[in-house]
Amino acid sequence: MTDTLIEKVKKLLALADSPNENEAALAAEKAQELMLRHGISMAQVAARSNDKTIGVDEATTHGKTTPWRRHLAHHVAKSMGGRIVYSSDYGRQQGTVYWFGPSGTVESMIDLYSYLETTLVSVSAIETANRYETWIHGKTYRASFLAGAVARIGARLNKRRREMATESVDNSKALVVIGDAVDNRVGEIFPRLRTTSSQSTINSTAYAAGAQAGSNVSLGDSQIGKGRGALTS
Repeated sequence: MTDTLIEKVKKLLALADSPNENEAALAAEKAQELMLRHGISMAQVAARSNDKTIGVDEATTHGKTTPWRRHLAHHVAKSMGGRIVYSSDYGRQQGTVYWFGPSGTVESMIDLYSYLETTLVSVSAIETANRYETWIHGKTYRASFLAGAVARIGARLNKRRREMATESVDNSKALVVIGDAVDNRVGEIFPRLRTTSSQSTINSTAYAAGAQAGSNVSLGDSQIGKGRGALTS
C-alpha cells in the first residue's frame, strides 16, 4: 500500500507541470488530499482495533534551513498530520530536517515540499528582479515576499485539513490519533526538544505581494498572477 501510494502521489505531482491549468491544479490538490486521507484511514483502522497508536514514518533531509523553508516544511507536514524538527549547522544556513508522519506519507511530504520550494525560489527571484519598489533592498524584498507566500500557502494547506476533519466524526477522531502518535514519536527521539522563533525585517509591500503569489502559485509553475491554484484557495 505504501509503495503504491507514493507512486500515485509522484505521478500526481508530475501532472502539476501540465500546461493544462485545470489538470495541474487538480493534480496537486489530489496529491495532498490522498496523503492526508491515507493517514486518516490508517488511524481509523487502529481505532477500530482498539489500538491507540498508528505507525509513524521518519526521514531526514539536509540542505538550506532558512526561515521560510522551515516554515514551508512545517506547513506541509502539519497539513498531513506530521511534524518536523530541524537542526541547523553552526554558523550556517544549512541543516537537517527530521520529518515525521503517519505510515506511507513522509516520502510524499518531502516530494510536495520540494516542488513548492523550487516553485517559490523561481517565483521570488522573478518578482524581486522585476519589482517596482527598487528602493527596497533586494534581499529584504525577497525574504519578505517569501514569508508572505509561505504564510498564504500554509493557510491553504491547513484549510484542506480542516475541511477533511469536518467531513465526519471518524475523520476528526482519526486526526487526533495521528497527532498523538506523531507527538509521542517525536518526544521519544527528542526528549529535550526546544522551540525557537526567528525574527527578520519584513517589508509589508513585499509581504503582501508574496501573499498574493501564494494564492495563485501552482506546482511547477514559475509565473505569477495567472490565477492558477494548485491547492484550494
